[in-house]
Amino acid sequence: MAMQVPHLLSATLALAAAHRRTSGLSEGDCQFELMKGSSLTQLRSALGQFSPPENDKVLATTLLLCMAEVISPPTSISSWRSHLYGAGTLSAQHSRSSGASVSAISGFLRRKYRALQAVALACCSKRFEGCILTTHCDDGHAYIDDLAGYSTNLLPIFEEINNLERMREDFNSDFCCDCPPGPPHFDCNSPLEHKSHLLFDRIRALMAQRKMSRTQSDGDLPWAVYHDLYLVDEAHHHMALLQIFRRGSLSVPLQLIDDSRRSILDCLTAVTYQAGPCPGVAALPPLFVAGILCTDKSDRDKVCSLLKTMWMNYGMGNVRSCQTVLQKWWKQQDERSAQSALSGQLRDFQVDDDVLPY
Repeated sequence: MAMQVPHLLSATLALAAAHRRTSGLSEGDCQFELMKGSSLTQLRSALGQFSPPENDKVLATTLLLCMAEVISPPTSISSWRSHLYGAGTLSAQHSRSSGASVSAISGFLRRKYRALQAVALACCSKRFEGCILTTHCDDGHAYIDDLAGYSTNLLPIFEEINNLERMREDFNSDFCCDCPPGPPHFDCNSPLEHKSHLLFDRIRALMAQRKMSRTQSDGDLPWAVYHDLYLVDEAHHHMALLQIFRRGSLSVPLQLIDDSRRSILDCLTAVTYQAGPCPGVAALPPLFVAGILCTDKSDRDKVCSLLKTMWMNYGMGNVRSCQTVLQKWWKQQDERSAQSALSGQLRDFQVDDDVLPY
């Protein structure tokens, strides 16, 4: 497709140049800016005469430009967000269009968008404001998306985690919970705490029901690959619990939070990483979130070891970006440890870098 679409070809070359730059090949610097600028100019021209049949081509370009920004060093200007918001608008428009493509390429592009969207919803430091593309399957028909590494029934939960920040802003001091939660929750004093408890219990119920079920490519994967996907999916469930703790309000024993953090590290340590397409490619989001909550050196060393393994196998700049942000995070955590309680540090501490740990 790229050979027939100028803006898509330029975006492909921009992504390749970004990859060379983050891998330490200096000649990628100028090429990246040149190809990115060329693609953006050509894309604006294409949008000026946009028609529904062009949706897949424009979406592919937007996703590649987003990925090029994701693997580039983190900056205060989160360019990946504007590209991902644009991809969300295109995906929403596609679902409303009667003449929309239903090809395999079209389906793949929307799966790719959902995978990026899920990380933005669940893992980022700022609320995701883009169009949200959901899946149409209930818990009984959920499967592990082998492109994204998580069960499809987690996506609506990620969306609700993203909305917790808005609930925090709409604080209601007159709230009264008609149905107080039981253990492991202590009490419920706000709409935010109530919603956090419901999400926490919902995820734990899903985890209790987990079994080696099917994937998007049911029956096509070797058992070892599927087992790794199962481990990565388990890590995503624990990641969701940790993010509810960080972005919401929970009154559960801190040991439960620590158990989830350790479970992520155990799951991802058990995954087999290969220099090529494999489930380990999807391990970065839960590893990043677990890393945020690591306070002792041994656990931080495990995170760094896994990041190093991912870097050596995939060579993607987003791994280095996550390492940079985590090291900055840990340094400031250590500086504040004498003045703050543990829960205050873990829940309230923020770093300005708006990295997408995909």
